[in-house]
Amino acid sequence: MDNPRGLWRRTTLGQFRTPNRSWEILLDIDQLAVSEGKDWLLSATTSLPGNHSRTILSLSRGGSDAVTLRKFDTETKSLVRDGFVCQKGGAEWLDSDTLVLSSSYGMDMAIVSGYARAVRLWRRGVHVDQAPVIFETAVDRIRVRCNVDYTAALPRKWSIR
Repeated sequence: MDNPRGLWRRTTLGQFRTPNRSWEILLDIDQLAVSEGKDWLLSATTSLPGNHSRTILSLSRGGSDAVTLRKFDTETKSLVRDGFVCQKGGAEWLDSDTLVLSSSYGMDMAIVSGYARAVRLWRRGVHVDQAPVIFETAVDRIRVRCNVDYTAALPRKWSIR
């Protein structure tokens, strides 16, 4: 098997409907793991709906719950510098300059299980420490997370505990 960790790839809907699909490789996970010397697996991706070139990749070491969030440019097919380590959390795009981040990053931001206890609104150019907390739960809960619903005229944030 040439790619045991996998390839992140895409095709058009028209190509997908044909028997001989033409795939465009966005990222070779095996190649990334070797180049960075880490046991990376791709656990999730999130991007804005439509033609948005920036995507957040959730990379985990060996498939663990702890992930490293990395920004990826689908036009250049490359990682954007300065990833953010996020323990047992995740991120969703609110708009092209804002992420909704559920993370245990920071003092007292983890609950007993180690999962995120707070959701932050992280804007481009602002250090994550300065991102305001928009939702949090007690330390004895299981976790919090946030999803963004794009079906309305303006995106809606859903915080879940």
